[in-house]
Amino acid sequence: MKHPYFTPDTVQDKETVELKHEIFNNEMYRDTLYNVLTEYEKTKDIEAITMSLLPFLKIQTSVPHKEMLDEAKRLLPFFVNHRGDAYNWKSLCLWGLSHAHTGVPEDYGMEETDELEEQYMDWTDMSKFCPTTKNWLENDFGFNSFTRVRFMVLNPGGYIKPHSDTDHHELIAINIALNMPEKCCFIVDKYGCLPLNEGDIFLLNNTNKHWLFNNSTVPRIHMIIYGGRNWNWWEKKIVEGLNNANKLYNK
Repeated sequence: MKHPYFTPDTVQDKETVELKHEIFNNEMYRDTLYNVLTEYEKTKDIEAITMSLLPFLKIQTSVPHKEMLDEAKRLLPFFVNHRGDAYNWKSLCLWGLSHAHTGVPEDYGMEETDELEEQYMDWTDMSKFCPTTKNWLENDFGFNSFTRVRFMVLNPGGYIKPHSDTDHHELIAINIALNMPEKCCFIVDKYGCLPLNEGDIFLLNNTNKHWLFNNSTVPRIHMIIYGGRNWNWWEKKIVEGLNNANKLYNK
């Protein structure tokens, strides 16, 4: 069982993530986009997008990321080490078992069930210090319920080793870049360093091997959100995101 305050791997493992810093593979992403768009136009099935080989997809919606970043920064002393395959990667839950339980329930000897979510998961004690973030999530981001809502910080010199989170392709993880310092890179195998900017919201296909490093002097702070989506909201955003990406990369 993992304790929420466990100690991560030491810096001596860093060489495993100091791989070639590649630019984003525009051509490969363009070809994948074309295939996914062709399939979606043929079937009009949203799963042609969400269960595709796309490594990531940006969506467009208004997000007060600067205010949310400020709220996260004020709570940095309360972040806890998140996983043992990373260095200087920390997290804090706004919705979950507690602000310090940043993993899935199974990490703490619990079974993830609807009953557990109803009984033990809620806005954590730290959420009251994030009124802008909480209000935006509850009212403006197309979710009917939450399972985990987390701030994630990768501190200067930090890294996350190459890994894959699932064994089937799906744009499932929702990531919000509250900031994106220079010399900080989110790399996806075969696609290179993703073209991310502060304020970007994107869905990540975390079946692909991916890794991160922060060689800047600034903490990189993102959010990762899981929960019950309002699919009327999300379907429109996902289709719009696909069309926008196609216009950008298939000029």
